[in-house]
Amino acid sequence: MNDTLGHTAGDEALIRVGNVLRNALRAGDSVFRWSPRAVTEGNAPSEQVFRWGGDEFAVLLPGTPPAGAELVKARLQEAVRRLQVGTLGLELNMGVATLQTGDTDGSRLVHEADAEMYREKHARMPAGR
Repeated sequence: MNDTLGHTAGDEALIRVGNVLRNALRAGDSVFRWSPRAVTEGNAPSEQVFRWGGDEFAVLLPGTPPAGAELVKARLQEAVRRLQVGTLGLELNMGVATLQTGDTDGSRLVHEADAEMYREKHARMPAGR
């Protein structure tokens, strides 16, 4: 999007996706833009939606079973598909993972969700890209 419509449009897309995530989740979840400073200062909430990387967000759904997380994923993807910035539609690739016993810092959870998101992203790419 940045290459086609410019960085302002890319920023607008991130804002719109963030708004969809915030508005589509249950009341107990909060929206939080991740930054190392917030985490080190102890300001990171335990239930959160946050921007993980350039165009990546993470959604944590405490107490949600895997089947429920898949339903949330489908609902969020559908809501984002209805968005358009300039002449381009938006799409949301998501990975779902469940916190496992022994994963005390969530690193395995994040790794599994990230790997699933990339598998989905690559499966949707047109051949030759």
